[in-house]
Amino acid sequence: MEIPIYKGHPFALSRSQNKQNYYSRTSNNFSRKARAYVFDRDGHKCLKCDSTDTLQADHIISIYTGFKNGIELSAINNVDNIQTLCRSCNAGKSPESRMDYREKTNG
Repeated sequence: MEIPIYKGHPFALSRSQNKQNYYSRTSNNFSRKARAYVFDRDGHKCLKCDSTDTLQADHIISIYTGFKNGIELSAINNVDNIQTLCRSCNAGKSPESRMDYREKTNG
C-alpha cells in the first residue's frame, strides 16, 4: 500500500484536511459548562445590543482566523476568547473581526 505524500511528508495532511479537522475539533471542544460560564460572566445578554434573545458564544479571535494564523485550539476555545452575542450581532461580524465587546461593558 502506497502512502499519499502531501507537502513532502508522508503523514502530513493537506491544507483542506487540516482545516476540516481543525474546525471540527474546535467546535467540539467548547463545552456546555464553559458556555454557561461565559453567559453567566456576561450577564446573560448580548454585549453589543443588550438583547437577551438567541444568545450565542462568539469567538473574539474567530475559528477561521485561528486556523489561518496557526493559533492553538486551546487558545481559541479559552473562555477569555469567548463573549456573549445575540444571533443577529454575531452574524453581522466578519470572520476576521476581532471586536471585543467586553471592553464596552468594562470601560
